[in-house]
Amino acid sequence: MPLEQNPLTGELFLRLPPPHTDIIITPARLAPQPYPYPAEQDKSKSSEADQHGHNHDHDGDGNEDDDETIITTALNDPRVYPFLESPPFPYRRENAVDYVWKVDAECRQILSSPELQRQIQRQLQIQRERQDQGDHAQGQDPCEGGQAASSFADGCPFRFIRKVVVPATTSSTSTGKSDDGVKEPTKEVLIGDIILRRYPFYEIPPDRSEERDRAREKNEALPAGHPDLIWGVGFWLLPTYHGRGIMTSVLRTIITDWAIPWMNVSVLKASAFVGNDRSVAVFTKNGFVLERTVEKGSAVLHEAKGGGRKDIVVLRWNRSGAKERE
Repeated sequence: MPLEQNPLTGELFLRLPPPHTDIIITPARLAPQPYPYPAEQDKSKSSEADQHGHNHDHDGDGNEDDDETIITTALNDPRVYPFLESPPFPYRRENAVDYVWKVDAECRQILSSPELQRQIQRQLQIQRERQDQGDHAQGQDPCEGGQAASSFADGCPFRFIRKVVVPATTSSTSTGKSDDGVKEPTKEVLIGDIILRRYPFYEIPPDRSEERDRAREKNEALPAGHPDLIWGVGFWLLPTYHGRGIMTSVLRTIITDWAIPWMNVSVLKASAFVGNDRSVAVFTKNGFVLERTVEKGSAVLHEAKGGGRKDIVVLRWNRSGAKERE
């Protein structure tokens, strides 16, 4: 699926392919939240306003569907937090508020390059022209049209996984209006998070911290788009959405629609606690292969997460290997 832009807010987002077209991946949104996304069937041409893809000027109150509440609930859920090393436990709402602000700043920084913005807007224009001609573009290529990309993104601004919830209709109405005649808004409820960041080299044991630091520093020094740059990926998904193939599709969409064409990613690596078979399956379905198992490779964990250090598995995805499988 191509890169899309919300026609009401200018926010950039990715949409999953069928059968999950009601799932989108967006940058962070600071409360109050922007206008909701239109349902896929109601999409109109994108506005080019707010080219950085953010809008935080609309009114809205915190509720059970706001991002911070959902993140707080998820990261205290025993089906989620034991498999995550970094988030604190117990996870408090203020942690979620700080996290959303941090992610928002990271997304803005990634999209702040004027050259990258020019390339994105050019690609969106190509897609609009194709749609006007009845030709639906598949995927996206910033080099399309014979011009080499001159700027690669230093990260992925698409972080929060959202389900687009269209108002239910009844036999008496097809307008999506409530009993008082007011049209019910479409919602995009946060259901998960995915992050691409420069890889922290988990396969180097914590007791060899100086070696790990040197590897990180070397990787951090490489410019965006460098073929030797190694990226890491991690994610979580609300348990009510487990087992539907959603996260597998999210990761594939991030790789094919952003990481390859816009970041020039050659290598992705990931880690998981031994026994986290569900996450490992998501990686392997996307072409990751087991690289090694590291005994006591995690940080020291909270007692609620098992305490001490856990064994981890490290997985690797190579772009060259992905091409060979196609």
